[in-house]
Amino acid sequence: MKKFLAPVGAALLVLVVSLSLALVTAPGRPVKAAVAYKHGTFAAASSGAVTVLTPTSGTRWTLKDLYLSGDTAGVYAIKDGVGGTTILNPYSAANGEVRRDSAFFGQLGIRAAAVDNVIQLVGPSASTCRIDFSYMEE
Repeated sequence: MKKFLAPVGAALLVLVVSLSLALVTAPGRPVKAAVAYKHGTFAAASSGAVTVLTPTSGTRWTLKDLYLSGDTAGVYAIKDGVGGTTILNPYSAANGEVRRDSAFFGQLGIRAAAVDNVIQLVGPSASTCRIDFSYMEE
């Protein structure tokens, strides 16, 4: 039995290491990228978007996790780019909390559609919103 399990265990270890390397070195993703954190309080109006992140010129962001709390109940839109695609539509109760982490985003996160895209926030009505998130720039 030991003779059989040793090769199977070694093969399983090689498979796990190979899968781990494949996830770390996925196409278009750097092996090492620093995670940055952004937080702030923004006045989010339903009539227009508020820019909550402007990446360094020539880079593309990858959203890793998000915390949002608004003083008005409703759906908040998180947009990729100025007037761009809505990437998240979290609902928050008045003074409630919304959290999205790697269990929601997946290991690779949500990546900007294009280089230099900003992240914008649109509120359900005139409201004040606290938003915290971590991201990488590539």
